[in-house]
Amino acid sequence: METTQSTLELVLERAVRHVVDTQDAAGSWTTPPAPRILETGFACYALSVAGGADDAVARARTWLALNSASLQHDPIAIMTENALRDLSLGKAVELDPDHPALRNPVLRWRIALVQALTLHAGQWEHVWGDRAEAALAQLRSELSERYETARKDRLRVWSIVEIAAARVIVETHLGDAEAAREAAATIESIQSEDGSVAGMPISTAMAVLALGIADPGGDAVRRARAYLVAQQLDNGGFGLLVCDVWDTIVTIWAFREHETFRQHSRDRAVAFLESMQHPDGGFPYATTVEPDLDSTAAALHALVGVSDPAVIERSVGLYRDHQRPDGLWNTYYYAKDVPTDDCVAHIVAVLKQLPEAGTPSITVARQWLSDRFSAGEEFLCVYRNRPYTIDTIGAAIGYDHPAVRDAAARVAAAQNSDGGWGQEAGEDSCATATGAALACLVHVGWQDSAALDRAVEYLAATQHADGSWPGPPELLGPRPLLSYVPAQSHAVVATGLMTLSGRC
Repeated sequence: METTQSTLELVLERAVRHVVDTQDAAGSWTTPPAPRILETGFACYALSVAGGADDAVARARTWLALNSASLQHDPIAIMTENALRDLSLGKAVELDPDHPALRNPVLRWRIALVQALTLHAGQWEHVWGDRAEAALAQLRSELSERYETARKDRLRVWSIVEIAAARVIVETHLGDAEAAREAAATIESIQSEDGSVAGMPISTAMAVLALGIADPGGDAVRRARAYLVAQQLDNGGFGLLVCDVWDTIVTIWAFREHETFRQHSRDRAVAFLESMQHPDGGFPYATTVEPDLDSTAAALHALVGVSDPAVIERSVGLYRDHQRPDGLWNTYYYAKDVPTDDCVAHIVAVLKQLPEAGTPSITVARQWLSDRFSAGEEFLCVYRNRPYTIDTIGAAIGYDHPAVRDAAARVAAAQNSDGGWGQEAGEDSCATATGAALACLVHVGWQDSAALDRAVEYLAATQHADGSWPGPPELLGPRPLLSYVPAQSHAVVATGLMTLSGRC
């Protein structure tokens, strides 16, 4: 055990040095997510239509051709990425319009964007066959209804733009120039000064496409195109929005009690995070987007005990104001949002750390989580990482909960022969799942020290010279698509190591 302890300290010191070295002047972490087909496909197609970015389009097409295999785990995610790749490369699109998952309202709107591109590319009849006319009428009706209610429901601005952009495409195709112009004007009214739509690559790409159709010579499309081209990575791909606030949250969360981090990084990181709080007490996951209740819970978790109490109280007030009549919370502020497992779990876990006086009751929310998890309901989490999911629910309903202990036992049994864990049982080991498994098993009081030692050795063997680890796509966003975000993966691994060391 002495050798393992020294290995643990060495691995942790390398990991913390990595975050100290990569902290920026603002006190945050801004590591770009890895490129993926989703953003690259949208950006490539939009820029090819809008024109004026031939080099960026050529580089994006090269990246898509060289990275044609989807890295996703879900059939809808794979279908979406394959369609976007083929649209950008001028190939015939294969979409299954009857897939049952498309009845899911969240997935429906993501697929609607792909359908709009399919229509613009002249492949609508190829996909729908003799149902093409009826399917287009249905898409038009759905977009019209969604567009009209978007502002009333306080939909996120980037979602409004995506719906408006799809509407421009459909109405232009059907010859309603007035409806197309009005939707384009909505996009222009939301566009940020930097030309983007809340810094979102997909939303900005949809704006480029729609404005390139509605007003190809206008200033709005020029600014949106310039912003989008500037987001292209050196290898030609495009990735998820840089989540600088969330990256900073999880880094503080992981390392806040490590002495090296406290000496060199914590104060500046906390100051940056405090500066991101909105007047209503909420925190966003990125500088350019609106606050939400999940990011606020994560920020509270990072700040409790190291921040000004007034900052904490403002966020607690947000939960008082936004608690639903049924005792739960939504993720976003808009009217028709619904509670999600991980958001409710994060809120419950952090509120139970605070004094009960003035804190909204979590009794009903804990029971809701307990009932769903005990019944074997699918538990949606921010990462595709089963050990992380179990640790998340345990923090909310208790690590001594029978269902949590049973699930943790299954995690323990899934350790691979190399000492690591996979994202799901039976999958190849990766650092993030191994770190999350360490946190989960230590929290439930698992006593197999030999297995824990093997996990530490696995993480030591896979750690890069700069203190980081390789990682698979893991962040779910937008569900069910996965993205690899280096800072977040690093924090998940480090949280497990810090938990094992007794400092987290």
